[in-house]
Amino acid sequence: MSKKKVVKKRIKRGLICASAATVVSLAAVAELGRRYEWGPFFYLNFKKREREIVKKYSARKRRGEIIFYGASNFCRWEEMEQDMLPYTVQNHGFGGSTDAELIRSAGRLLYPYAPAIVVLQTGSNDCARLPGPKRTLYERVLNRKIRMLETFRRELPDTIFIVISGILMPGRRQYDNIIKRINRSVQGIASQTDRIYYVDAEDMTVGKNGKHRKDLFIEDGVHLTHEARILWAEKYIKPALDKVISDHPELAYLKR
Repeated sequence: MSKKKVVKKRIKRGLICASAATVVSLAAVAELGRRYEWGPFFYLNFKKREREIVKKYSARKRRGEIIFYGASNFCRWEEMEQDMLPYTVQNHGFGGSTDAELIRSAGRLLYPYAPAIVVLQTGSNDCARLPGPKRTLYERVLNRKIRMLETFRRELPDTIFIVISGILMPGRRQYDNIIKRINRSVQGIASQTDRIYYVDAEDMTVGKNGKHRKDLFIEDGVHLTHEARILWAEKYIKPALDKVISDHPELAYLKR
């Protein structure tokens, strides 16, 4: 075999190996994207998740209940319906969602159900995904949250909203101060707005030493463990629901 043919064969073999490595790398990236719900993989997963929600919860048969609406720490809570007993709840969370996306999806995932109560929890996705200078991030994220609350209250004037504070996460510690400021602002809005209840669960993921409780998160430092979600439910969410039922006894049917 001539030297020229040997070189061509080696080049071809190298290209094949490089292509195979690229395919493996892309597959690995896709798996990470699917698992942690970021980038374009969020959009690929969302349509599937939307179909699952609409199929599982009939808007015709399941009106007037409690809907959990938010991002991945709701979406991944597969045991929610059992963990939230004796309350009857629906899990309409979808991973990676921002407040703007929650607004856009509400026409299919929220409004048709005419929920009696909506439990909302959003926060760090807007901080992580909004482009622009960090110095204006607080104002931009807060404006989104205000717009979301105003839109939902306009479309669902008889619904009661329970807004849970943004989570302080070891995996996104760079946004802690912004999330704390947003939490205080939303708390202030809730205190002056009818039919909005605020739940301050900020201390759940931070110990007395001021450090994040990493034991409450899976390895990515962003998503809660199941044990953490049970703590969330028992210490913060269920007491808030109890308060709403106490203030609005006509909603007692929501508690089995």
